[in-house]
Amino acid sequence: MITLLSYLCAICHAVLLIRADSIADPWPEAQKLLSSIPKSRDPMKEAAMESNIDEFVGFYVPMDYSPRNEEKNYQYVWQNEITDLQHQIYGLLVQSSEQFNNSEATYTLSQIHLWNQYDFPHNMTLAHKYLEKFNGLTHFTNHSAIFDLAVMYSTGGIAGSNNLSTIPQDSAKALLYYQRAAELGNLKAKQVLAYKYYSGFNVPRNFNKALILYRDIAEYLRGMYSRDEWDIVFPSWESYNVRISDFENGLLGRGLNSVPFSTVRKRATSDIGSPFIAQVNGAQMTFQFETMGRFTLSGHEGHIDDDEDDEDANERRIIRIYNAAWNDYRGTYSQSRNCERAKNLLELTYKEFEPHVDNLGHLQVLYYVSCLQLLGHMYFTGEGSSKPNIPMAEEILTKTLKISESISASMGRANIDLGLINEYITGNVSKAVSYYTRAIETNTNNGIVEFQLSKIATLFPEKKIGDPFNLMETAYSKGFIPAIYEFAVMTESGTNRKYSVENTAYLFKTFVDENEPIMAPELRTAFAELINDRSEVALWAYSQLAEQGYETAQISAAYLMYQLPYELEDPPRTTEPRKTLAISYYTRAFRQGNIDAGVVAGDIYFQMQNYSKAIALYQGAALKYSIQAIWNLGYMHEHGLGVNRDFHLAKRYYDQVLEHDHKFYLASKLCVLKLHLKSWLTWLTREKVNYWAPTIPPNTSEDTQPPKTSWYKQLTNILQRIRHKEDDTRATEESHKHRTVVQNGATHRDQNVQETSEILGFQVEDLITMGCILGIFLLSILMSTLAARRGWNVRFNGAQLNANGNPQQQQQQQQQAQGPPGWDFNVQIFAI
Repeated sequence: MITLLSYLCAICHAVLLIRADSIADPWPEAQKLLSSIPKSRDPMKEAAMESNIDEFVGFYVPMDYSPRNEEKNYQYVWQNEITDLQHQIYGLLVQSSEQFNNSEATYTLSQIHLWNQYDFPHNMTLAHKYLEKFNGLTHFTNHSAIFDLAVMYSTGGIAGSNNLSTIPQDSAKALLYYQRAAELGNLKAKQVLAYKYYSGFNVPRNFNKALILYRDIAEYLRGMYSRDEWDIVFPSWESYNVRISDFENGLLGRGLNSVPFSTVRKRATSDIGSPFIAQVNGAQMTFQFETMGRFTLSGHEGHIDDDEDDEDANERRIIRIYNAAWNDYRGTYSQSRNCERAKNLLELTYKEFEPHVDNLGHLQVLYYVSCLQLLGHMYFTGEGSSKPNIPMAEEILTKTLKISESISASMGRANIDLGLINEYITGNVSKAVSYYTRAIETNTNNGIVEFQLSKIATLFPEKKIGDPFNLMETAYSKGFIPAIYEFAVMTESGTNRKYSVENTAYLFKTFVDENEPIMAPELRTAFAELINDRSEVALWAYSQLAEQGYETAQISAAYLMYQLPYELEDPPRTTEPRKTLAISYYTRAFRQGNIDAGVVAGDIYFQMQNYSKAIALYQGAALKYSIQAIWNLGYMHEHGLGVNRDFHLAKRYYDQVLEHDHKFYLASKLCVLKLHLKSWLTWLTREKVNYWAPTIPPNTSEDTQPPKTSWYKQLTNILQRIRHKEDDTRATEESHKHRTVVQNGATHRDQNVQETSEILGFQVEDLITMGCILGIFLLSILMSTLAARRGWNVRFNGAQLNANGNPQQQQQQQQQAQGPPGWDFNVQIFAI
């Protein structure tokens, strides 16, 4: 029987093989069809070529998250938005993967689900399925695929998961995959391991291992730059190393953040002015500036012109020209660089304004030489052209310095470029040093001056320029990327005789993190996906970078998973795993110096009613002078949340807030007054007054959360419950004793007041405080009215309250009053 069964199985297997052989692998056909449609859309690059460019292309960051809704959206997109061609391509890819075990088709399926490639919907579960199969087919030899799997297991598939079946979180398996990918040469996996050893996250902290890994990556990155790029002109790139929360007033809100904003590439704005005409790329264009630095281009014939003839209009025109060229040269977060257009506009400006330089005003000359300085720099670097034009650069830059002397303006970039030309091209080191010296204190010096002087001081010690190590340290502190590497090498070699493994590892880490185009190109990808309203794809990209140790990516990933609600808003609905991962990323960013992230992590713990962890994070942030954290500590001690109630210690924290920032004077003093009132009330009632803080039930899964209701509907429900409870109380009075009924009624009223105050955001002590303050104001109004009518001699804080200060008239008013004459009041009200 067993032999017959085996024989039948062999026949069936042979038939299947024959059938499979008769059908060719559809992978080539799928490849051909994929090449006919765009792989992805780059909104920033499209904006750079458009004529109508906004100041910032906004994006929407959803607050709520539901796996069921994500699955419904996936099904909706697949059924209603996917074209017939996409259906055909997907079917061919699945057939190639399932029937022929084609590794390339399998990997393509994983990537289109991860990155929304070819406009296919994002699905982390399917991406994980095909990645697992691909690694099995290739025997774990593709380091990129292994790295993706490692991130999935590290985050538990939470980052971008849109299916009810989640990917298990397994830190041990993720670590093994990171190590395997690193052995195969994956730089990102090495960076993850280095960050883990440096921070002690999921592994024992080991600075020696971190140093080895970071130095290995740094040496590889150093070898990717040519001599000219490293020593003369370091490449420029569009940095997207930015926190997305900084586009929404930061993590804590306007005026409360302790960390400077990371948004450094915003558009240079211009005032509202009339259009000017310029020839760009061989065509006449009209530049029309509107609000927020926005401008449009349209075909037109003529030259740079302005309909207004007054001097102010001419000044505004040269400002707008410079800002337009600068925005094109540097690029913004919503617009890629367009160096060719910037160079053409600057060349046109030079030709049109050069004959009239002597007739320009002071402000016009300032912006004109700024245009010349940027144009000379572009000639020197070759940006916007096929190659550098050193003679033209030297001519323009020399003319820039000559004109700037008439207005006593310091042109730092022009001096730096002329110094580089003299040092590396003409070989005049002394003249180069003189140029560098003029630029060392300018704002355009990003450390390149000290970097070059350090090298000159090493080669020519007889010039006595300075200590090479100190100069390189200054260049590193200003953020010049080559100087970071050189200073790390000098530190490791013991040049300053104060070698430290931790400090050296930090220096190499900084250099590795700064090489954004090589180590973190997903920063740009994630930002583009946000603009394309694909927040889950952006979350996947930011999660990869967060694992690599980028603080801005950790904030952005956490912000996408959980944002603090605004006033009068319910907390976001999300899953517990996503909230936990958000806390983890906020905490990691806090350990890297982002104080606000520690406060946010503490706030999330507070909402989850985990007061011990919340207060621990607040204390850590308070030690770094976070005003919001200090205020929260005062609140926690005032209400006894996570600690024993201590009014005296709470007062000390509220006073510290005032010591750090006087703009919180009124709020701090009111809180201190409230503490005094609560302390007196507690003493009078012998601690029989119950205080409570508004509590928010912890977020659980979507199924256990109550539906969201607006505040006025909640207040209506509270009033209805109060009415029903009063009816129940009256019914109870008929069958119970009067004492019991009064106690029950008081209990009901207390509960109703508590519920109502929680809905409105107030507490009992807040109402008492407001009542006392209102009473003081009403007393002052009453006293002033009675004093005016009855002629009383009332003084407030030593000042006479009566409008008429004539003593005789006051005496007559006292005699006419009904009360006895001579009533004197001296009221003292202390400022709070």
